[in-house]
Amino acid sequence: MPKGQRGDDIDLNIVPLCGSGTTGCHGALTDHHKATWPSLRAGMTWTAISAALRAKLLPDEVDYILVKKGRDWLDRTYPA
Repeated sequence: MPKGQRGDDIDLNIVPLCGSGTTGCHGALTDHHKATWPSLRAGMTWTAISAALRAKLLPDEVDYILVKKGRDWLDRTYPA
């Protein structure tokens, strides 16, 4: 969960992503565009990246998101 959207700087809320806020997977998730980074994920849509990220979330990480933002936010921001 982005720090600007009440995300905390704790282990449950840290996911390593390639790129920055405007490039790579990080940029795709931030701006909802295709990833533009020289990696295996280059060219993937933000929905494909978000689904891959969501599939890797541990139960405690999902619980953290649900407490902070709720199911609607999770489904909208990281569609399965």
